[in-house]
Amino acid sequence: MRRPGYRGWWAAAGVALLPTVIPPVSLLFQVVGSGAALVIPAGRLVELLLNTTLLTVAVTVTSVAIGLGTAWITTRVRLPLRKGWMTLAALPLVVPSYVAALTVIAATGPGGLLPGVPSPYGFLGSWLVLSLFTAPLAHLSLIPGLRAIDPATEEAATGLGAGRWKVFGTVTLPQLRPTLVASGLLVGLYTISDFGAVSLLRYDTFTRAIYTLYRGQIDRRPSATLSLILMVLAVLILLVERQYRSRAALHGRRPRRARALLHLTGPGRVAALGTLGLYALISLGLPLTVMSVTLARGLDAGQAIGSPGLEAARSLGVALIASAVTVILAFPVAMVITRRPGRLSGWVESAMWGAYSLPHITVGVAAVGFALAWARPLYQSLVYLVIIYAAIFLPQAVGAAQDSLSRASPDMEHASRGLGKGALATLARVTVPLAVPGIVAGGALAFLSVMKELPATLLLRPNGFETLAIRIWSSTAEGFLTRASAAGLVLLAVSIVPLFLVMSRELSD
Repeated sequence: MRRPGYRGWWAAAGVALLPTVIPPVSLLFQVVGSGAALVIPAGRLVELLLNTTLLTVAVTVTSVAIGLGTAWITTRVRLPLRKGWMTLAALPLVVPSYVAALTVIAATGPGGLLPGVPSPYGFLGSWLVLSLFTAPLAHLSLIPGLRAIDPATEEAATGLGAGRWKVFGTVTLPQLRPTLVASGLLVGLYTISDFGAVSLLRYDTFTRAIYTLYRGQIDRRPSATLSLILMVLAVLILLVERQYRSRAALHGRRPRRARALLHLTGPGRVAALGTLGLYALISLGLPLTVMSVTLARGLDAGQAIGSPGLEAARSLGVALIASAVTVILAFPVAMVITRRPGRLSGWVESAMWGAYSLPHITVGVAAVGFALAWARPLYQSLVYLVIIYAAIFLPQAVGAAQDSLSRASPDMEHASRGLGKGALATLARVTVPLAVPGIVAGGALAFLSVMKELPATLLLRPNGFETLAIRIWSSTAEGFLTRASAAGLVLLAVSIVPLFLVMSRELSD
């Protein structure tokens, strides 16, 4: 039986999860309750499905290939500053897709930094941008998988006369297959959810079509219909990803002895360092250089950059508030998952990650419909925006707090209660201090995610409330690249240091 002392935690966890119910319930009501499915032509649905599928498959294959290369080099090869390279390969996560699209648009076409190179609008540009800037997702997923492979299996193949490439193809890859599939599904989930890159690079996927229908028609049922379809696709990918993630966990134990790193010399060493350096140059150096040069050119020409400081203050303010609320809501959820594991807590965790998997454009459409139907005073309010942020990014904070709590034995809490301390005293003096590292990391992740968030902000923000993300997206779409570059540089400057600290912690041996 559940201890009486945990009834409050279960009640608090239930309250924390209430906002995650808004998107599916609202979309089902808008579509099923109004017959909205009839307003989308079948031909249009097929076109969007084919475009989205083509982009998702192409990006997934390319991204996983890049991530496998960077993960293998940084885990298997003896390099100077190896952990630094490992972290550097993960840092492009700080670059939102709309900032990457801004880089491509500013660097190409008439007046771009690369004369004679046409702007790669459409599929090509979207594929390049998303492949390069989702590769860190595969990189981060594959590092634990590579570390978990027992070196004895590869050494046995080498002892039987197999060369390095044959060992990789016949021994390493088969053991890595569950992790490869799981990381590919993670990249695919991100790709079908992306709005920033495909909207700016004019490639017609579900997300771009949803926003076009939302903004272009008074009747919101067509956008709700597409949102529901996209939500179903995302949930299906999540279910498959979770299945493969559980399979990958079977190989998740660390080998009993440390692996001897490869000592490459000559061309091999140059190739390894060159690969990592080239990726870092393209994914981090290029955006920073292009935006800096574009900003300098614009200022020399007398172009106005607006007020990025005001947008930065708004972004920082709402991100700080939203991350604090998210951490507060995450703590009771993490407590019931770690301290009361079981079927019910498993359902709590699944519901939370299910909400996290939903494309943010669909969450925005659903949240607008919910507010207009049942909570009109909240519509276009900062309070409602913060609530939706917390619902979207709750799993990030829960996962980090859960990690810290799972490392600390609950016997310490029981000992405190046995010594006569009350529930609140034990919470303040034992439980919370144990969870502080995870709480801080989860808050930092939520803060960074809110800073970069575009589609939900675009649909739910109060009138006139522009964040850095909105400024970058709208200025790029309107051709004001100087203004967009100024805001982009501010966003990266604010985000890169905390992300570097988080990634350094996550990638430590």
